[in-house]
Amino acid sequence: MKQLVFYFLPILLLSGCKSREEKPEADVSALTGSWRHVALYREDENGKLAWQDIDEESQRSLTFRSDGALVDHNGKSLCCMPAVFYLNGKRFDTVFPEEAEAQPNCAYVLCGICEAFYLDYDGDELVISGCSPSGSKNRYVKEDI
Repeated sequence: MKQLVFYFLPILLLSGCKSREEKPEADVSALTGSWRHVALYREDENGKLAWQDIDEESQRSLTFRSDGALVDHNGKSLCCMPAVFYLNGKRFDTVFPEEAEAQPNCAYVLCGICEAFYLDYDGDELVISGCSPSGSKNRYVKEDI
């Protein structure tokens, strides 16, 4: 009887195990191109959170290259990049642009611990939330090429 228990026990234990399925990585090809920063989500003068437009002179662009790397409007790598992006809830690993020159001010930036950026993409609009889905938010629109 004990032999039967020792025979069937591992089978029962192993049959309950499920293999870990990796979630498919996000398709970042739709992000390829330049994105102009047009609004910030922050407290207004009444203390309420709201989108606030950025004046045209202060707007800057980001570019997602075809390899998935994110660079600034001059093609330089960004300071304090996270290791992971989540695009509409799907994970993709950050591509660090090896050949891109670093911004000179990065040496003076104290980066906090931010493991991920959350990107919500819908057509020609992109919202990037830093560090958590409820963190600071920045709205970008796709630039005409």
